[in-house]
Amino acid sequence: MGFKFWHYFILSVISALAMVVYACFTREQFYPIILLLVTSKVSFVLMSNLAFATAVVLGQLGVKLFFGQLRDVELELLLERAKYSITETCLALTIFRQELSPVVFVFFFCLLFVKVFHWISRSRLDYLEQVARVSLSTHTMLFLIFILLIAVDAIVCYQCVLYAISKGKTVIVLFAFEFGVLILNGLNNFIRYLIHVVDNSRANGLHYKGLYYMVLDLVCDGLRFVTYVLFFCLVFVYYGLPIHIVRCFFYSFYLYLNRSYVCLCRDVWMAGISFYTRIASLYRYLRLTSNLEERLEDATAEELAEVLPFPSPPHSPSPPPSCSFSPSPSTPPSPSPPPSFKPLPHLLTLSPPYTILLFRPMSV
Repeated sequence: MGFKFWHYFILSVISALAMVVYACFTREQFYPIILLLVTSKVSFVLMSNLAFATAVVLGQLGVKLFFGQLRDVELELLLERAKYSITETCLALTIFRQELSPVVFVFFFCLLFVKVFHWISRSRLDYLEQVARVSLSTHTMLFLIFILLIAVDAIVCYQCVLYAISKGKTVIVLFAFEFGVLILNGLNNFIRYLIHVVDNSRANGLHYKGLYYMVLDLVCDGLRFVTYVLFFCLVFVYYGLPIHIVRCFFYSFYLYLNRSYVCLCRDVWMAGISFYTRIASLYRYLRLTSNLEERLEDATAEELAEVLPFPSPPHSPSPPPSCSFSPSPSTPPSPSPPPSFKPLPHLLTLSPPYTILLFRPMSV
């Protein structure tokens, strides 16, 4: 946290306390004090500002605790994702514009707060897959943050579903589906982390690690696609697709264009495309690796000797030295011919992170 932010946080606390002190001096009883703090617009702005500053402080403390110092790549990725996520969520809230309230904005900031930790944890997991060794404390903190995020997402999603069932159609449905998608992302990251830990614990690693990653992404994309389709159907049934949206395409520079439905249709379309891409990639991988043992022959000992750049000669014992000395003319040693380097074996790269070494190039 920078020095300027601490100034902002302290100023927010002082302004909120000043508002409370003013309410206590002008309203001498408890009920009028609470009524003033709740109904006053100035009080609402000051308390909201204090809540925002407190959330930022808690978020930075949580990042320091679980992740330590963030890398520059993680900060850039965090800012980029936050920019698009805030815009898309605000556009989605326009569908429920008749139901907006301070509680909805509290849910919005809580959703953004949890999403930030999801993004950082995924970036840190990608970083762990690239380094050789990490400390035990790093593994412990990453394991704890995965469990904590999944638990928070599940609790909030469950409470939102119960509220939507009891109260009927409401804006809380949006947050229920958003936290449901976060549950899928958290489970994906957690299972991916477990696969990475098992792969590092073995001497030769997991032979089908790439296949496990591919199946995991396929299942998560399929569930995410189903979630988006259900949300789109609920919004279409209860709120409907406005007829004037077609007319707004022709007057987009003059009239109001409700882009939230367009954004929602795009989410459903992108989830379906991602799910189809995962299925096609898995099919290509299984087709390539189904009969590799039959199509690729093993290399013989002679071919292995030709591939090696410096074959080691067989060890032969040196003859014993002779007792008689006979001088011989010194002749310069004949220069040895340069070694003939053979080309390296060919590499066949498949769609998952596997690289198969072929000692004899053959047509696949």
